[in-house]
Parts: sequence; structure tokens; C-alpha cells
Amino acid sequence: MNNPLVYLASVPSYLGWFAICIVLLIAFGVIYCLITPKSELKMIREGNLSVSISLVGSLIGFTVMMAAVMMNASSRGDLIMWTLFGLLIQLAAYFSASILLGGVKVVHDRFRQDNVATGVFVGGVSVCVGLISAAVLAS
Repeated sequence: MNNPLVYLASVPSYLGWFAICIVLLIAFGVIYCLITPKSELKMIREGNLSVSISLVGSLIGFTVMMAAVMMNASSRGDLIMWTLFGLLIQLAAYFSASILLGGVKVVHDRFRQDNVATGVFVGGVSVCVGLISAAVLAS
């Protein structure tokens, strides 16, 4: 059995990578909320389930893709570059799903009405796109 101190030696590296991923996730959430035409956090605080589902779907899609990058990244620069690309992919997923449902304005109106089907669809598209992106990055 290895000396437990050997494992402790990797803790600083783990914390560094973890911190970068958390910062990237927060940055993604902030940018996503600023670019999409709805006030996600305000609507979630008001109990809007559809917006919550949609936002969580995009966060999961982004995180799955980021995890795939982590498994293949050779540097922190790789991680940052590919997660920025993941941000663009998730925004494209949001706007594509919105177009399929009649346009961004229609989707925004449905979110204001707390249309759960819309939230599930938009969030589901985000998860699917994140999984595909992760698979591509892992291949």
C-alpha cells in the first residue's frame, strides 16, 4: 500500500484545477444569463420552474463538456480554450432550440408563463449538445 502522504502531494494540483473549473462554471453561468433575453435568476427566485430547468440543463451540458476536456487537457490553457468554445456551443444550442420553438421572443414569453415543456425542451437540448460535445472531445 502506498504512503498516504503520496496522495496528499496531489491535493494542491487538484485544488488548482478544481478552482479553475468552478470559476469557469460561474463565468459560463453569468455570461449565459447576460446573453439570453430573460432574467434567469430573478425568475427562478420567483419560483419559475421552466427557467430553472432550462438553466440547469445548460449548466449540466457545459459541465459535461468541461469534464471531457479535463480528461484530455494537457494544460490549463487547453481547459480554458475549450470551455470558451463550449460556451459558444451552449449559446448556439439555446438559440437553436428557441428557433425550433418559434423564436427567441416566443420562448421568452413561454418562460414568463412558466411553460415547463419549453424549459424541459431547451434544457434537454443543452444537455444533449453538451454530451455530444464531450464525446467528440473524448474521441
